[in-house]
Amino acid sequence: MAGTLGPNHIVSELVNPTRLALLQTLDLLRPHHDASFDRVTATAALATGRPTALITFITPDGQWVASRVGWDRLFHPLSESFCVHTLDSDALLEVCDVTADPRFQGNALVTEGPMVRFYAGQPICFDGHSLGAVCVLDAVPGALTPDEVTILRHLADLVTDLLRVRLERSQAEQQRAKSEALMAALERSEMTLRESEERYRLLWQTTTDAVLIIDDASVIRFANPALQTLFGRLPEDVIGQPLAMLQPARLRSAHDRGLAAYLRTGERRLDWRATETVGLRADGSEVPIEVAFSELEVGGRRHFAAFIRDLSERNRAQQALRRNEAARSELEDHLRQAQKLEAIGVLAGGIAHDFNNIVAGILGNTQLALDDLEPQHAAVQSLQQIRKAGLRGREMVQQILTFARRRPKRAAHCELQELVDETMSLLRPTIPTSVKVQTQLPGRPLRVFADATQVEQALINLCANAWQAMAGRPGRIVIGAEETALDREAAERLGGLAPGRHVHLFVRDDGPGMDEATVKRVFEPFFTTKPEGEGTGLGLSVVHGIVSGHGGAITVDSALGKGTTFHIWLPAGDNVAVTEPVPMQPQPVHGAGRHVMYVDDDEVMTLMVSRLLERSGYRVSAFGHAADALLSFENAPWDVDVVVTDLNMPGLSGLDVLREINAIRPGLPVIIGSGNLPPELLVDAERAGVRATFHKQNTLEELPALLAEVLGL
Repeated sequence: MAGTLGPNHIVSELVNPTRLALLQTLDLLRPHHDASFDRVTATAALATGRPTALITFITPDGQWVASRVGWDRLFHPLSESFCVHTLDSDALLEVCDVTADPRFQGNALVTEGPMVRFYAGQPICFDGHSLGAVCVLDAVPGALTPDEVTILRHLADLVTDLLRVRLERSQAEQQRAKSEALMAALERSEMTLRESEERYRLLWQTTTDAVLIIDDASVIRFANPALQTLFGRLPEDVIGQPLAMLQPARLRSAHDRGLAAYLRTGERRLDWRATETVGLRADGSEVPIEVAFSELEVGGRRHFAAFIRDLSERNRAQQALRRNEAARSELEDHLRQAQKLEAIGVLAGGIAHDFNNIVAGILGNTQLALDDLEPQHAAVQSLQQIRKAGLRGREMVQQILTFARRRPKRAAHCELQELVDETMSLLRPTIPTSVKVQTQLPGRPLRVFADATQVEQALINLCANAWQAMAGRPGRIVIGAEETALDREAAERLGGLAPGRHVHLFVRDDGPGMDEATVKRVFEPFFTTKPEGEGTGLGLSVVHGIVSGHGGAITVDSALGKGTTFHIWLPAGDNVAVTEPVPMQPQPVHGAGRHVMYVDDDEVMTLMVSRLLERSGYRVSAFGHAADALLSFENAPWDVDVVVTDLNMPGLSGLDVLREINAIRPGLPVIIGSGNLPPELLVDAERAGVRATFHKQNTLEELPALLAEVLGL
């Protein structure tokens, strides 16, 4: 510690004759009771929140305890003394953990009995000599705050003042015969006492904590000015009043029982150093507080002092932290859900590609078989059923692609009122009359840049899902919309939307609602709560795909017995730009003998497309391997009028075939087909020079007409 002079100085100070004479003159070499000293130790314990406070004086024989709080011994040998080390300096000695300080190894007060772990002592200096210390001790390690250090220094100065009063009074008594000297000493004593009283006054008035002293009947005997800030009451208004006026009614009986039990048994049931509770303000409101207690004796009667601290600001900070944690948890949950749906979407897109090849083969060969048969043939009805099932399968794949956001949009500026009106006209013939469908729309236009058909599909799916959940019971469905501005925090909470103007569209029903587990899975493809055979589980997945594909977000609020509301946020006005191509319309064509090279690793497709195009008047060369097709092309590049290739093939992709063809014969038309044509692949194909693209599931309707357009037939 700064200012330490070493153990030799301690020994020389202990035996200093002047110092010993002061101790003798001040009558400090024996135990005796001094009420002034008791107030100092009570204040030290209360102000620092430590269970033990002492005033000690050191002699060559040992340490005398002149006043104590929380301590039962009056004398200690020097081997047990902490305060003897304060003789090194006039500054505070603070030992945050005595077990780590070699000076106290083997000290009986550390290893036995009170098990001291923390010590802080402020030297009591008198006439240039350190006589002892005002100290606080604790059974747990710790440290003083700067304010507590200041308080201990003031209290040590106060003891010095009291000692000077004692000395001067002693001298005055010895010189009673000399009246002038006696009067001067008394005047000095009175001045010192006034200074001491001023120290006490400043101590209580400058602390920001409210301080109360109550007697054993819970009557307030002292209150400092900080009481007004905390409780809204003046100190003079509470002195002489019961403590109950500062307590909520529900806590008063418990306090009375606890105090009575302590007075009877001496057993503490609360942590006297820090107890959290609530206080009652003058206006009737409650305030969260922390109270530290200390016991003292005044006039032979037990009293209790309390330092009371306002916890309002701390609690507000903790609540803000909890809100931030909740918001972060909600955002992380939303992100996990979005990542889960994105992964499912990627998987769904891959499955859709392969399934589209199968559907294209089924539909193409079915149509070819129907063309080969007379209308009266017995197999026609079965083939028509196969074709019908194939079309249903193709539509289901389109729903999967919509969920996966891989189905092109036909986007334009749309008036939402018109979309809702058209949706209502489509819904009314299908929804039972027991279910009322209403709208809640503003009186002004709401515009979005969107694919009107897909938005209508999303609304129809949500409404159908609502009335089906009602299972024949009467109910109400409300379609509503409003324009709203999302700040950055709200936009991020909805899944990373861009801040700004959005249209909030909602579909609310008063149906049975969903439990939390169902809500978490409601957008997963193929998840359904309907009986087997009554639903595909794609309706809400498609809605999710449509909304996400438009740069929006969708959430759901639902609880069992409280209905369900789906919320959709779409960018307002022209915030979103969409440039996906519009699928071509089929039309009758004739190939006029033009030579088509067709490349596809799917044998069913090569056979079906060959027959389809040959019937349309084309000459076809079909290859199941891209390498074989390129080898044939190299041998006769000018014999081919157009190349049609699958996009995804093992070895060489459709884009690879395009590059090889362009290297041999630049400008030859190349058409690429795929069971899944997401926008990014369309952009890559356009950059590579692809003349046109088509969806393989629509081969029957699209390819012949597309060839005619490319070849100018």
